[in-house]
Amino acid sequence: SINPVDLYAEFRSGKIPAIAAKSVEVDDSIGFVYWDKNEKCRKKIQSATFWVVGVFAQVSGSVKVSEKEYNNYGSNLVKDTRTDIISVYDRDTNPKKEVTRGLYRDVKAFLQSAGRYEGVGYKKTLICYDGKSEQVMSIIISQKMEAAMIKAIAAVSNSKPEKINLLSLDDISSEIWGLDFTGELEKVNTESKPYDGKGDMFFAPVFTAGVIRAGGKYNDLFTTVSQLQDTMSAYVQNSQQYLSNGKTEEKQFSYDGFEQPTAPTAPAYTPPPMPTVERGFDFDSTNDLPF
Repeated sequence: SINPVDLYAEFRSGKIPAIAAKSVEVDDSIGFVYWDKNEKCRKKIQSATFWVVGVFAQVSGSVKVSEKEYNNYGSNLVKDTRTDIISVYDRDTNPKKEVTRGLYRDVKAFLQSAGRYEGVGYKKTLICYDGKSEQVMSIIISQKMEAAMIKAIAAVSNSKPEKINLLSLDDISSEIWGLDFTGELEKVNTESKPYDGKGDMFFAPVFTAGVIRAGGKYNDLFTTVSQLQDTMSAYVQNSQQYLSNGKTEEKQFSYDGFEQPTAPTAPAYTPPPMPTVERGFDFDSTNDLPF
């Protein structure tokens, strides 16, 4: 089966000490960043509309081995860490060298007990279709990005933020969530609350969220994303078949040039089961998309 992803990106929030927070300016190291394979350089996504193909779990991260050298690790994407097999491998080897394989709880135990994989752990990944560039993107969801996504979804739905599970965004096949990013960033603290001048400051993306539905005004867009959901689902399921048969899916994950790690992430954890998000703002009932 085919991996539909065109571009691999990440959101970099920075980490600015309080003494510099008032005067700091956003530079190319802050925001949505990706590696341009053709021009061999990092670029920023200035604006995008992220239509949710799916949110998946994986294990990834980088381990510093010297002042300028890191070992980078990745895994296949899974939907349910309780039942799906995860294969963690060294991204820097060719062919990729598998480090460990199993259910997430076993993978987590191995990485922690081995003592040399600090920084490698559980991550959520957004697979999305950007309506502006017409590209399929894979974006590792950082803590600040996750908080921003939940904030935007909660603002247009009946769900409380603590009840929103990003892994369930694609559960309802008759609707597709969209998150629009205009380039706007906001200053937040460690807990992703508005920055109050105390402690380290970070940047977070500002999203506008909503849904489109089958048969609505944007049915062509809905069909495009829905087909991508089917393709991505088949791709992820195919990796499970490979791994269940004892084979390794070689090209399940690519990071295309991110040889340097991002800021330290929160410790690995297993997401609690949460109800699916409730129906959101209906774009089809308005005269036009709000973005």
